[in-house]
Amino acid sequence: MVEELGVEVSITRLLWTVENFFHFEQRNWHELGFYYLMEIPPEFPFRPEEIIHRVEDGDNHLEFKWVPATRKALTALDIPPYFIADEIEALPAASRHLVWRDGNLDDQSRRR
Repeated sequence: MVEELGVEVSITRLLWTVENFFHFEQRNWHELGFYYLMEIPPEFPFRPEEIIHRVEDGDNHLEFKWVPATRKALTALDIPPYFIADEIEALPAASRHLVWRDGNLDDQSRRR
């Protein structure tokens, strides 16, 4: 988070280990993602109406803006992997392993 937002955070716990299979730029990809619950310092700005951080990543100019951690807000963004929008309002009590295939969760691969 220091690299992305310029802020030190505290990692609370691992929420999901995700195997994400997707097609992008005419190629098939297999991504391993680790998603953590974090504590952000209270003085860090949460102002959804304004851009709070900008960074250049190669040719990409990224702007960071806060949104509420709700299904409605995350669905409106259309940012994969989409399972996060479905689970953001009821985080798992223990970390889970998920397999995500181009927008479809493989229920046979869910594990605690």
